[in-house]
Amino acid sequence: MTYTLIGTGNMAWMLASRMTSGGHVCVGAWGRNTTELTKLCAAFRLPQLTSLNQVHDGADACIVAVSDDAIAEVVQRFSFRTATLIHTAGSVPLSVLENHAVNIGVVWPVFALRKGSLPTHRQFPAIMEANSKPALQIVQGVAKAICEVNFETTTAKRQALHLAAVVGSNFSNHLLASSFDLCEEQGLPISLLQPLLFQTFTAVRNQHPGKLQTGPARRHDQATMQLQLEQLKESPYHLQEIYELISKAIMEKFPLKGKA
Repeated sequence: MTYTLIGTGNMAWMLASRMTSGGHVCVGAWGRNTTELTKLCAAFRLPQLTSLNQVHDGADACIVAVSDDAIAEVVQRFSFRTATLIHTAGSVPLSVLENHAVNIGVVWPVFALRKGSLPTHRQFPAIMEANSKPALQIVQGVAKAICEVNFETTTAKRQALHLAAVVGSNFSNHLLASSFDLCEEQGLPISLLQPLLFQTFTAVRNQHPGKLQTGPARRHDQATMQLQLEQLKESPYHLQEIYELISKAIMEKFPLKGKA
């Protein structure tokens, strides 16, 4: 497959790495940050474009791997009849590509990407969407180059999965960072928490997290919750409010017997 790559961030680095190792040929890469673009092109020996006007319709695919809010602006420059126009965002609808190409699609890897430490394995899924059979064939080719598991769905379901990812990964990471901060404030080694956290995140491989819920809110232990709310009185970033709201949600999900 031949493709044009737009972007220089984490996703662009993942694509350049996996597409190159998969034998696919980049006919040109472009990005607003010329310093990062030069690094990307040098790392994978990609032809460097100096303008979006150099992006032509002759490649099999044009992959737009830019920030979500920049996709609509970037694709305004395109009007493809041959190349399949693809974006890589979890929450942006497929329709943002309409009127800019006959064949359009989405490839969204459900994995946190960091260009400095790209995964060496392929054990994560990519969500696919396409508006036609020709587009789906190209989208499948890109997805298979990235990872092992490919799942075709609709914009609405992809957006729902992205929401689930935000709640389950981004939010939980923020809570983990807050728990580390609480330890550091008291001079407690973070290693004291790590076995518990490892237990929590490995257990969900085999069981629904709802079946694993523990803690004062699960027990409706009002005394402990009030004590901990007081401990959080001066905490930054709304941590006291977060504690109170999540505790309330847990108690509502797990009412005391006879009070449902």
